Amino acid sequence: MGDPTSASSSRIVGESATADRPGPRSDSPYTAAPADATTCPTYGWTGWTVELSPPPKAHAALRLLTALTQGVFQAMVDQLGVGGKAAVPDVNTLLRDTGLSDTIDKSLATDAHNATLDRMRSVKKGLIAQHADITAQVATTAKMGTALNRDIWNAVADLRTALAAAGSGKLSAQVEVGLLDQLRTSLRKIWKKYDAVVNANNSTKDGMGPLTLADLKSLMPKTSSDKLREYLPYLNKAMLAARITDPKREAAFLAQVIHETDKLKTLTEYGDDDYFDSNYGPGTAIGRSLGNTHSGDGSRYRGRGALQITGRSNYRAAGKALGIDLEDHPGQAAEPEHAFDIAGWYWKSHHLNGHADKSDLDAITRDINGGSTGAGERRDYYDRARKILDAD
Repeated sequence: MGDPTSASSSRIVGESATADRPGPRSDSPYTAAPADATTCPTYGWTGWTVELSPPPKAHAALRLLTALTQGVFQAMVDQLGVGGKAAVPDVNTLLRDTGLSDTIDKSLATDAHNATLDRMRSVKKGLIAQHADITAQVATTAKMGTALNRDIWNAVADLRTALAAAGSGKLSAQVEVGLLDQLRTSLRKIWKKYDAVVNANNSTKDGMGPLTLADLKSLMPKTSSDKLREYLPYLNKAMLAARITDPKREAAFLAQVIHETDKLKTLTEYGDDDYFDSNYGPGTAIGRSLGNTHSGDGSRYRGRGALQITGRSNYRAAGKALGIDLEDHPGQAAEPEHAFDIAGWYWKSHHLNGHADKSDLDAITRDINGGSTGAGERRDYYDRARKILDAD
């Protein structure tokens, strides 16, 4: 590798955010690298300086989150060089601690003082000091670092394009909130990839979760944003508990949930009492296999929750596992605070992560559905989710 001290002088894409739009995304870090980037002949290039500049008239929150994003990406690039991980902050924890883990409030698109800005300033100062200490240490890079370096490069190029496109004039609150969300989403996506390289992710102990509102809206554009926003924390909590935190697992789980709930429009299976009692009552083979033993059990224990569990036996087992009396109060299975926990319990207890890891969506569908009903639609959602979530 070349002189490690040259890392601090390398520049990303263009001379500044006010210059022309960033260069094209590159498939190769060798062709994308700045001429003066520190280069490792074995694994590729590293040691470049991440530069992101907010629109000139952005308010404090957008300026600070831009700086935080730059600082985190810089820490990742630095650590790919020294092979360490401790100096890179957990992005989920960082966003939570700075008050940016949930919906971005339009009040941040002002210059009003608030605690969120103070926390962001504090984190930014620490990242800047850390980079100054590490720059001279960059000497080698992890074998997987080349691809991740390219991913960070491309993410920065995309963000620079978006920030530059906002122009030099006064920004509307809607534009600023959109940019804040894009920065936050980019941080989360790159953090997942960084985790795959250095195993630094502590998100399984974090209450925020793997998904964003933007992820859900991309998958279900016609579903109310208010409903998606309401369900998101319950969905993330359940996925973390069931260890559905890898993009392949997330895509498989979401494909099933989206199909079973009609794109999260209902947490109770469609149909009237007569339909469920005639098809799932104790007088039917399928009803008996589901533990329905009393008249009316077919409709009483109809499909509910994010994966539409069905039958007295499933309600009893889920309730016992989660500490809820679902057998006597089955309607609770359709309440958001329980519906997603039940889905996570079912997924985990049926060991469906194993099928997800093998990309065996059909096996998951058979387990949940008992057959192949809606297999084509589930596959469509799965393919779309894999693309949105950057699953391999």
